[in-house]
Amino acid sequence: MSESETKFLKCSCQRCGGHIEYPAHAAGTTADCPHCHWQTDLIVEVPELTATRPRGGLKWMVLGGFLLLAALGIAAPMLLKRAVVRTNRNPPKPVVASAPIARPVQNGFEIGPVFIEPAASGSLTHASGTLRNTLDRQRFSVRIEVECLDADGRVVTTTSDYRATIEPNAEWRFRALIRKGKPASARITYVTEQQ
Repeated sequence: MSESETKFLKCSCQRCGGHIEYPAHAAGTTADCPHCHWQTDLIVEVPELTATRPRGGLKWMVLGGFLLLAALGIAAPMLLKRAVVRTNRNPPKPVVASAPIARPVQNGFEIGPVFIEPAASGSLTHASGTLRNTLDRQRFSVRIEVECLDADGRVVTTTSDYRATIEPNAEWRFRALIRKGKPASARITYVTEQQ
């Protein structure tokens, strides 16, 4: 099938609600959301039925029902297979939080806890958490530096993440890729902003 003939479906991210368009053959898989960058399941969404009757009467209702059943018939085996694979997997590793629970403020940013987020599949690991703009002005070119620590508290590696803008009093859910080592915890060492 050529690229121009590829069918595309749409769904919403389970985390941020952002709209995602994807090729139909990817239904039932997982992908990174282009908006919040968190993993989300690509599902076939069924539109809500309205109480109004479409023009054309019963013919259109029967055709709509047939199309709905066809879409479910295509997606159901893929979703069922995915559910079986998930239940047969080993239980996920617990997410390890780094200390402090208090939310320190640095350069007008409130820093939330940082977590080590092992990938569900593959070898990628991320340091993730939140950073909130506590000021009543927009912030530009915000960069965080994260230290990744081993179980003894020694620095294993550093990583960073970047956001072009953060609105006033808005929260950024960062996700910094850890390229080496197997850290037990992580912490933000500094936050910078282009003036």
